[in-house]
Amino acid sequence: MATGPARSSARSGRGLGAALLAGLVVVYPLAWVASIAHAMFSGCWLSCGGDPQPASGLAWSLVMAVLLAIPLASGLAVARVRSRAVWAGGVLLVLGIAAAWAAFSLAPANADFFVGLGG
Repeated sequence: MATGPARSSARSGRGLGAALLAGLVVVYPLAWVASIAHAMFSGCWLSCGGDPQPASGLAWSLVMAVLLAIPLASGLAVARVRSRAVWAGGVLLVLGIAAAWAAFSLAPANADFFVGLGG
């Protein structure tokens, strides 16, 4: 029976695998939610000219944060990480990513980001 570093390494590997699998599951919905949040903040979807709706953008950003947290939480749970500092760091990382996306979406120069991707 393995003890010590070998057992910890196996748990870490399973945690990483769980995080990657959960990431594959949420990547498509996450991309849609991020684009909807951007559209709500900027007023641009297929073309620009709509009215920005920051409250809706904030709500979609919260949904985005939850979707971002799923792979992180599943990986930490499978790896049996019990450190509150690591979990708090994960929460701050997820909220930081969501806040950075909101800041990107609110910047006037980035308003037509998805319109430019469409060609």
